[in-house]
Amino acid sequence: MRQDYRAWLEKQKYDSRTIGTQCSRINRVEENYGDLAELLAAGRLQSVLTAFQYSAEDKRRNRPNPSTLQINGDLSSNLASYKNSVALYRRFLEEVTCSRVFGPPDT
Repeated sequence: MRQDYRAWLEKQKYDSRTIGTQCSRINRVEENYGDLAELLAAGRLQSVLTAFQYSAEDKRRNRPNPSTLQINGDLSSNLASYKNSVALYRRFLEEVTCSRVFGPPDT
């Protein structure tokens, strides 16, 4: 996880518990899938997001965990939380990359 992610979350006005949770989730995902910034640059981050898809039908049929993460508790809600965390981190990466190329957005 990039070191500036925590500061970016603070700038987005997330509270400290949410920031801790988001950072923890991203670290865990990267332990299992690799550097998310590198995956984004290689055009492979979508495959990570896809690994966290688990539909109501999947839950109803008691399908196994499609991700490589060990999940305790409700599989559907946990996978949705990880997917949302990765999507938020992707937004951070895209904003940081965009501001480096084009400068900060006008306010």
